[in-house]
Amino acid sequence: MGKPPTTISKVKASFANCKITVSKDTLNGEVVVSAILESILFFKITCLPIIGYCLHISNCYVSSSDTLSYKVIDTNGCSVEKDLFDDVVYLDDYIGYIRNPVPVKFRNSNDTITLSCDTKMRLKDKFRTCQNVTC
Repeated sequence: MGKPPTTISKVKASFANCKITVSKDTLNGEVVVSAILESILFFKITCLPIIGYCLHISNCYVSSSDTLSYKVIDTNGCSVEKDLFDDVVYLDDYIGYIRNPVPVKFRNSNDTITLSCDTKMRLKDKFRTCQNVTC
């Protein structure tokens, strides 16, 4: 008998008009609201374009209703927990994703996990490109 599924709560986005989807196994795989612990998850953040600006995803935390928030992505979009989450990857100026190869489950917690990230639109540089940090 398999492990119970982990319910995925809607990811919070702030400062940018974004839509978040969670898919399993591949970036464009089946969109899910729950997953078993053996699944690979992709948190894809797609924002409405603003000319002259780029999406920046940072300061991501995982939490559940009865646990403290736990930081997994830093201010630069780099993973601080490489075993749990990959660095933020940008597909273009307005779309980024975070790969979660090992879904999180807190001990002594309910099964609902929330991923919260800061999403901001940053001004492009003088060459009209997005300057993202290499982790």
